[in-house]
Amino acid sequence: MNIIWHNEQPITVSAIIGLMPDTKSRKYTTIATFVNRLKDKGFLTSRKSGAVNEYFAAISEDEFRRAEARDFVDSVYNGSSKGLIAALCSDKLSDDDFNELMEWIEGKNI
Repeated sequence: MNIIWHNEQPITVSAIIGLMPDTKSRKYTTIATFVNRLKDKGFLTSRKSGAVNEYFAAISEDEFRRAEARDFVDSVYNGSSKGLIAALCSDKLSDDDFNELMEWIEGKNI
């Protein structure tokens, strides 16, 4: 998604591959499958241009990160944000980190 957000759109699978680091190990079909999964999830839209599909970001980076974080919390912590925070804070949380976290929570009116 970073390649799509940070380059001119629309973008093709071939262009994505060309912008990826270490493209020698990337197969067109693998990247095309991944791009189509992102499209199926609603993260991308596409249009046909001749024989080539062109892709556009359908959501912002912030929206994408929130959706992925929510999916992660749902799948790993059974939807419990508290479980995630407890896991992240299982080591000693510094006073500064604790205060910053509390300010954030209070600002969210949780």
